[in-house]
Amino acid sequence: AGRAPRPAGRAPMPMRRSIPVLPALPVLALALSACGTDVSGPSATLLSCLFAEPRVLDVGEVLQVRGEDSRSVCLSADTDADYLFIPFFAMAAPADEDTEVSLAVEITGGGFTDPVASAGAPAGDLLRGPFPDRLEPDHAFHRRLREREIAELGPRIRGAGPAAARDPAVSGAVRTLAVPAVGELMALNAAISCTEEDVRTGRVAYVSEHAVVVEDTANPVAMAPEDYAFFGVTFDTLVYPVGTAYFGTPSDIDDNGRSIIFFTRAVNELTPPGAQTVVAGFFWSGDLFPTTGNERVEGCPAANQAEMFYMLAPDPGGTVGVPLTVDDIRRMSVTVIGHEYQHLVNAARRLWVNNATVFERPWLNEGLSHIAEELLFYATTGLEPGRNLTVADVRAAPNGVWAFNQYMTPNFTNFSRYLARPDTASLMGIDGLATRGATWSFLRYAAGRSGRADDDFFYDLVNATTGGLDNLNAVLGEAALPWMQDWTVSAYADDVVPGLDPRYAQASWDIHDVYQETLGRYPLAPPRLASGQELTLELRPGGAAFPLFTVGGGDRAAVHVEADGGAPPASLRSSFIRIR
Repeated sequence: AGRAPRPAGRAPMPMRRSIPVLPALPVLALALSACGTDVSGPSATLLSCLFAEPRVLDVGEVLQVRGEDSRSVCLSADTDADYLFIPFFAMAAPADEDTEVSLAVEITGGGFTDPVASAGAPAGDLLRGPFPDRLEPDHAFHRRLREREIAELGPRIRGAGPAAARDPAVSGAVRTLAVPAVGELMALNAAISCTEEDVRTGRVAYVSEHAVVVEDTANPVAMAPEDYAFFGVTFDTLVYPVGTAYFGTPSDIDDNGRSIIFFTRAVNELTPPGAQTVVAGFFWSGDLFPTTGNERVEGCPAANQAEMFYMLAPDPGGTVGVPLTVDDIRRMSVTVIGHEYQHLVNAARRLWVNNATVFERPWLNEGLSHIAEELLFYATTGLEPGRNLTVADVRAAPNGVWAFNQYMTPNFTNFSRYLARPDTASLMGIDGLATRGATWSFLRYAAGRSGRADDDFFYDLVNATTGGLDNLNAVLGEAALPWMQDWTVSAYADDVVPGLDPRYAQASWDIHDVYQETLGRYPLAPPRLASGQELTLELRPGGAAFPLFTVGGGDRAAVHVEADGGAPPASLRSSFIRIR
């Protein structure tokens, strides 16, 4: 149950909503007026700016205000200056944060671009991820899976029990199995349910020190023995040591000292023919429950009672789902296993080691699994976090390009989706690719800012008994929402705006360099506002926007912000940064 050693205004045009929004979302109407010109805008703000002492910021200096102080801000400059205004809705999402929300943004006279859609093929040899070009991971399936765990399995956690019930890895297994031998058959339920069954027959194809690799006897084609050995050895030498060093060892409820990696057509069947997304594999927390209850948990009669993953099987002819070759499976699966292993460790230690009564919130759980992918990158290349890595650093490292494409391309691609439309996403929102990218980036930023080693920082997040913001607040030792506000500044300014306070730095990656060298431009393209122009936004909890405006030398600019026609709530935190 311990850790392994650490390894080397109003809308100018109608708003459109397809379904109801979450309560208390601020509709921000921003009126920007340059004093001394023919302007329109709230007269009180203009008068205040004419007669008050304006703020003049140096390049790289950040002014942060919140609540009613965001309603009227007066800025000036000694020479022509560009200012970036970043409103951040620092509100903890309600308990039903994962209900669907449709948010619209209308920008008069301008708009966001979408570099992900318009940039074309990636430049050079990077941003070529582990998935075949025609396919993307089906995040919607995983969102539903994490939500189902919370809804179906969460109520089955009864609370504290005696040590013998809490930790079968230490005090006795729920059931005892000998280490299986190659060729042995296993009956495994692939139904993803506590009550339903879809039993598949698996044959043990390879046994390593920490893994049992199993193939479904009904798979369209079988992989060669050396392919199964590849997954067992890679789990032992990469996934297991990284996962246990940074997150902790999982339980061992089947008492075999190993995790089962089940390559089964049941996973292929989750993807319809012709789809452009694919379920590449998953972990189901229900398998960690006993079939009969005890003082700690209610039983899951259909559980496999094992630490295990379900993985895609090769199917070159596309007889089930989409066509996938053995090479496709080898290329995708290690990243997926590393990602899912964090989920396994997180759930297992909450259930059987740390006596938690809740599962982790989906957004933070997925963010931690994307951190796991990044940790595999470092372990493979010998590179380290905190070095502000550039593309040149990646190319110079052993296996750098391959490892970046394998483990980091999903993170940078997801984060580019957030940067392209940050007003419509949130780093703690509904699980989606943009949210995953933002959460990964924030966690990496927070680890660097904390000054703690990665193994301590991420271990504490995984080994928590609370979830979401409560977990982050405890690990940071202070409220996480102000850190998230500072992170929004770093997402634009780090490495490109001089004179920044270190708290706005992203210590591990020069993200502007990575995107410039791969996409040919930075995905975050702030809309530029003209004098008298209004901008209407809707922000979800954890959401931000990045409008840009210019103040002439010796002139003044009045920024007026309203929320639903009134003063902004305390949960609105605004950052102004002079970038030129």
